Amino acid sequence: MKKTLIFLFLSVLLTSCNNSQPKITHIIVKSDRDGTLLDSKDREILKQIEKIFYKKTEDLNSSPEFIFLLDITRSSQTVRWHYSASGYIRNYEENNSPIFRIHSVGKFNTLLNIPKDK
Repeated sequence: MKKTLIFLFLSVLLTSCNNSQPKITHIIVKSDRDGTLLDSKDREILKQIEKIFYKKTEDLNSSPEFIFLLDITRSSQTVRWHYSASGYIRNYEENNSPIFRIHSVGKFNTLLNIPKDK
């Protein structure tokens, strides 16, 4: 009985530690000026994008100029995001949605094929 309780406790603990986000399965990056910059289902690219995207933090004191649209598909659901080359991102469809800051902006922009002159 004691071994069973310990096993159940460890199972619950390990399960709760698995704070994984849904996998990104497709991403499209667009701008009015440049058209489609990226349209990818490549798992290796998407894994790198996930690592950066899921570490974003809310930024209460920003007013970025959003130039790009990111269509990110996860679990058969696509969500559109506004994105600025300076690393700010906001849900496109939600009114007054919070603005988040992407860290590792240079690497993220390279993965998204964002031109360096933006």
